[in-house]
Amino acid sequence: MGWRSTDPSLTTTYLAIVVVLSGSALVGMGHKGMVGYVGLCLLSAIAYGVVCIVVPVLHGYEATSSSPTPIRAFARLVRNTLPVCSASLIPLVIALSEYPAYFIQELPK
Repeated sequence: MGWRSTDPSLTTTYLAIVVVLSGSALVGMGHKGMVGYVGLCLLSAIAYGVVCIVVPVLHGYEATSSSPTPIRAFARLVRNTLPVCSASLIPLVIALSEYPAYFIQELPK
């Protein structure tokens, strides 16, 4: 009996939270005076994004620590979940790249 790959439904909630928070940050950047709320959305999305990536990685690492071919076993265990989790970070990266310019624009003059 071997280890099964990480079920993508395990991280679905976290994926949804990352995408919604990143989208909220992007929408908030279209309005004046939302710097703090946008920053909190981004901070929360980063935290949930870390969880999305770390859960499958740690599961794969723990499951393959005693395997004779750990790299192959690790790739087999995370092949379904890790790409989806990584793709959910795309809106977060976009929002993070646009935030500094928005922050500077909103500074009091």
